Amino acid sequence: VETKAPLGYTGVTDPIEVEVTRGAVAEAEVVRVLNHQKPPFELPLTGAAGTVLFSMAGLGLIAVATGAALRYRSRATRA
Repeated sequence: VETKAPLGYTGVTDPIEVEVTRGAVAEAEVVRVLNHQKPPFELPLTGAAGTVLFSMAGLGLIAVATGAALRYRSRATRA
């Protein structure tokens, strides 16, 4: 019985029966266990209206910063 799955993997819920006989190495049988890996994280849904809103706000901030920089540069060259 698997008591704890390795980090990032799903565990096996049902016990797997195996028979171990002392000294029977030549007759060893390979037991394959399907232990699926969990996805590292779920990606959020994108493309919603909020994305457009944040993009427009970001572009607005860039425009304001560029305008302020140009105004500062213009005043600095006049002085």
